[in-house]
Amino acid sequence: MHSIHHRALAAALACIPPCAMAETRSASLPDRLLDELRRSTGSTGMAAAIVKDGKLAWHGESGYADLEAKLPVTPRTEFRLGSVSKFVTVAMLARLVDQGKIDLNQPVHAYLPDYPPKEHAFTLQQLLVHTSGMPHYQMPQDAMLDARQAPYRSAGEALSVFRERPLLHAPGSKYLYSTFGYNLLSAVMEKVTGKDFPRQLEETVALARTPSLQVERNEAPGKHWSRLYDGAGGELPRQNITHKWAGGGLLANASDVALFGAKTLDPAFISPHTFTRFTTPARLTNGDVIRVDRSTMGTGWRLSTDPDARRYVHHAGVIQGGRSNVNVYPGERAAAALLANMQAGIAAELTTDALYDAHARAHQHGKCLEGQRRYRASYRDEPIAGTVQFLAEGGFCKAVFSADNPLGRWMAPGRLGTQFVAYSAAGTGPAYYVTPVGIFAGKADASLHTIQLLGQPLALTLE
Repeated sequence: MHSIHHRALAAALACIPPCAMAETRSASLPDRLLDELRRSTGSTGMAAAIVKDGKLAWHGESGYADLEAKLPVTPRTEFRLGSVSKFVTVAMLARLVDQGKIDLNQPVHAYLPDYPPKEHAFTLQQLLVHTSGMPHYQMPQDAMLDARQAPYRSAGEALSVFRERPLLHAPGSKYLYSTFGYNLLSAVMEKVTGKDFPRQLEETVALARTPSLQVERNEAPGKHWSRLYDGAGGELPRQNITHKWAGGGLLANASDVALFGAKTLDPAFISPHTFTRFTTPARLTNGDVIRVDRSTMGTGWRLSTDPDARRYVHHAGVIQGGRSNVNVYPGERAAAALLANMQAGIAAELTTDALYDAHARAHQHGKCLEGQRRYRASYRDEPIAGTVQFLAEGGFCKAVFSADNPLGRWMAPGRLGTQFVAYSAAGTGPAYYVTPVGIFAGKADASLHTIQLLGQPLALTLE
């Protein structure tokens, strides 16, 4: 592990031009971080929210919901959720388990006898934890799934997209992420309730009091829907995604996503017994715990622990014109959400956790070294050097340093003159690094700062 002098605030990390020195619109630390993140990733618009003890504790908005019309993102702006839709579907399934309407250990054919038989039987539990063998999107054959003009009216009707496809492996033998598997689960939900998936969602949303949470229908956009953008700020067409409501076809504003996440902690919404079951690590048939990147797989939800030992339940999403994430903190009775109207390639779950941490510490202010210094370091065995500017900004310490070097080229390929940004809420303690791949929380003591970005260590020395 490498270290950095704490007065540098900061090793590495991030904003792409033209961002770095612009004044942000709020004195709030999470607001500043969200603004820097939007600029750093090149996103057109972003929103985030934090819920604590069932109440909205913070929300932040940055950029535009409609770039051409210069309409800013507001607290009511609704974004595509992508696979955060799965988080919602899992909660809906958990409620059906509580009601005794679904047994996750039953094979799918126990509920859908007309579904084409496969070479192996697979259970609802295996669909939830992505071990059923169901395929995910496969290219090039699935490149135009969204091109169908006529909307599907139910999850059962949309099974036609994949119902004849074979399993890709024996159920339970390996993890293979599958949105099709969640579409199949929603057809089971329709069968046992006698209600189509949109109607079930409406009833769940009414209980959760999250009215913006909705299916995206193939019709004119709602008045609060954000437009969709690519990485260059170009607007994308809104194609038909009615074939994947349960797996990736929902919309909501950031506050309602966080509120829905927090609602899963309400014992009147999901029983403690079922919540514990869904947040227990899932296993393959050989007994191995299922791991996904930095997380463990629960029953549909993913499980992680942050650097402060806070356990959280989460799911991220990516879709044309959308990036999303929700984290739920059972021990804190809290939840946080992050949404964007671009398919940004960021570590969304870690970024959401950093925003949550920054909000918890936002009252901490401290002294800040001001002025410009040179720094030198090594990154991935290559020397890097540049200048770092320290500023006292709204009670926080901000470090902006040049990164026309191997680190900058790794963070933002092809962009020279990249500037990296770090914020500290106090003279010692936590610091937050905003990069083109996300926000990362760090720790500091009075003299040294230790930094590790996605497993890549960085050591800075001030001259």
